[in-house]
Amino acid sequence: MGRAGDSRVGGQGPVGILLAQPHVQTGGLDLAGVQSVQQGGLVHVGTPGDVDDHHAILHLRKGLRIHQGLVATGGTEDDDVGLGEQLVHSDKVHGLALAALRLVAVDHGQHIHAQGLTLGAHQLADPAIADDAHSLAGELKALGVGFLLPLVLPHGVARDGDVPGTGEQQGQSQLRHRVGGGAGRVSDLDAVFLRIFHCNVVHAHAGADDELQAAARSGIDVFRVFDSLNWIPGMEVAMDEVLKQNKICQATICYTGDILDPKRDKYPLEYYVNLAKELEKRGAHMLAIKDMSGILKPYAAKKLVSTLKQEIGIPIQLHTHDTSGNQVAALLLAAEAGVDVVDCAISSMAGMTSQPSLNAVVAALQGTERDTGMDLERLQLLTDYWEDVRKRYDSFEGGLTCNNADIYRYEIPGGQYTNLRPQVESLGLGSRFMEVKENYRKVNEMLGDIVKVTPSSKMVGDLAIFMTQNNLTPETIVEKGEGLAFPDSAVSYFSGMMGQPAGGFPKDLQRVVLKGKEPITCRPGELLPAVDFEEKKREMHSFDPDPTWRAVLSYCLYPKVVENFVKNRKEYGYITRLGSHVFFHGLAIGETNKVNIADGKTLVIKYLGLGEVDKDGMRTVSFELNGIRRDVQVPDEEAQKNVVQVPMADPEDKSQVGASIPGAVSKISVKVGDTVEKNQTIVTIEAMKMETAITARMSGTVESVLVSEGDTVKGGQLLLTIK
Repeated sequence: MGRAGDSRVGGQGPVGILLAQPHVQTGGLDLAGVQSVQQGGLVHVGTPGDVDDHHAILHLRKGLRIHQGLVATGGTEDDDVGLGEQLVHSDKVHGLALAALRLVAVDHGQHIHAQGLTLGAHQLADPAIADDAHSLAGELKALGVGFLLPLVLPHGVARDGDVPGTGEQQGQSQLRHRVGGGAGRVSDLDAVFLRIFHCNVVHAHAGADDELQAAARSGIDVFRVFDSLNWIPGMEVAMDEVLKQNKICQATICYTGDILDPKRDKYPLEYYVNLAKELEKRGAHMLAIKDMSGILKPYAAKKLVSTLKQEIGIPIQLHTHDTSGNQVAALLLAAEAGVDVVDCAISSMAGMTSQPSLNAVVAALQGTERDTGMDLERLQLLTDYWEDVRKRYDSFEGGLTCNNADIYRYEIPGGQYTNLRPQVESLGLGSRFMEVKENYRKVNEMLGDIVKVTPSSKMVGDLAIFMTQNNLTPETIVEKGEGLAFPDSAVSYFSGMMGQPAGGFPKDLQRVVLKGKEPITCRPGELLPAVDFEEKKREMHSFDPDPTWRAVLSYCLYPKVVENFVKNRKEYGYITRLGSHVFFHGLAIGETNKVNIADGKTLVIKYLGLGEVDKDGMRTVSFELNGIRRDVQVPDEEAQKNVVQVPMADPEDKSQVGASIPGAVSKISVKVGDTVEKNQTIVTIEAMKMETAITARMSGTVESVLVSEGDTVKGGQLLLTIK
């Protein structure tokens, strides 16, 4: 019923389906309890692969990649791709979609009828696939990786206090938080008819003012609010804003540990009960259990849900990942315990680090009082379709080929588990992946067994990689870490910028990481100044002369991503109109591709061949465009990479500042002649979303700077010198 978690081959497109009980009572909808929802349960169909992170499918690429064929590479974002949102009225909906509609008799003998069905698009809608499956295109073209089906509500239900949006906010508005969550598009909640909830996942540190208001005005009705450390003060502002916007607040508890293991006593059953009660008291309309790592064992799920149903009066939704292979059983036992909503994925996109299989859950519940009424044969048609689509993106799979019960040992979130190996390999540590996983476990223990979900999970992963790179152990990290530059995420965590963990911080490690910096104990958003949106808009003029309000908000949260995306789009155009196989793999020699750039406008491209590399590192690409031969010179990135001997820093010489990790120099904070203090940040290096601040190991004056912003550097490479 919202965007599935934190991650994410990932797209967003959940499904809400009533696990119908015999009767649904009529009456008004009490938003404080959403009582009508409690009459049954919902199945939420989520997404493929690692559902919690925007995966590499949507990553911006740099430059032209030369394949054995013509390929134009560029950037896409989920809000700018696909075929858009389509409203389909019930009398015109294809049988595949109608199969999922459950007409439930209400107590006065009438039936609830579907007013409409909105299917959302969040991932690349492949024109090639649409052409191959034309009979489905009209119904499926707006589908993303997940799809949307209606939530059953009683006839005549009305929602109090539904107010329209108030228009765009002015530049004086205050942005209280700087880290945003993602939004999943669904349809407006129509209290009278069968409709779909709009949903949004809001991280505890997501923008709770302008960003949330913008999401609400866009049609989001349900907001899933969570904090990566289960720190309620970090959730309060977002929760209050959801309530202020008169939307449904789904407060979230993140599950970690094992309530069945008496030795794991930091997070016992009482811990979750107390959290749930506090969130209900704070005004939550629904409670989400976020099992981001898929470690909620089946009988633990039954125990947790049954206890919570006794202790709180609001509906409960369960989100989990099937990394272990146990989670279909967990959902079934949770259903037996009375859970109201569970998150699933269509079977061709389910399993492993994704959500449990919708098809399996539907089949298991057939003939029970929580029978969904969904047609398995028609679900299979959708399954077959998405199985074919998934093949187009197999290069972005996380490498997992089977379920792994080792997740109970490592407790790595589903989205992070999928992305971790590519991240490790990009840093040259592919052969040490098992060591990184083991260090992930050790880091968690060092930190006192913390809740691990974005962004705290990223910090644990970054620190595990850091320990592996530098051959550190829990016994040596404090001693050896004195002279090392820790990843920015670790500095942020120990500074209190991610909130306050249960049990506090390990003081010795905090001291080493912060290097004299004082941590905060309040909500980080309280310390942030108001954002001048007009000034941010003016900043964007250097790469976007007329940014939209939405673009400005995005830029406030993700400045680098937005700038790179806009520049990429200007250079390469709207290249998502290419078929997926062309976008990712290029054309074969002699292959022809039709690209529809607008209604009635089609480009016919035939690839003819690729020339040899010239002295300047350029190749000539030959092709026909609408029958006319064209020859274009493009840089061959590999050919232009001349072997250059780079100076390496002497780790014993504190005047030499070296790169602690390989990556790209994203920022140089000093210049020759500047005076620097010990532990001052002087260079920032970025690699696979991990930013690391390089600090001075001595006070002095900058003598030389040997790199520039944007340069790619090796681990240990000399960056600058201090005298």
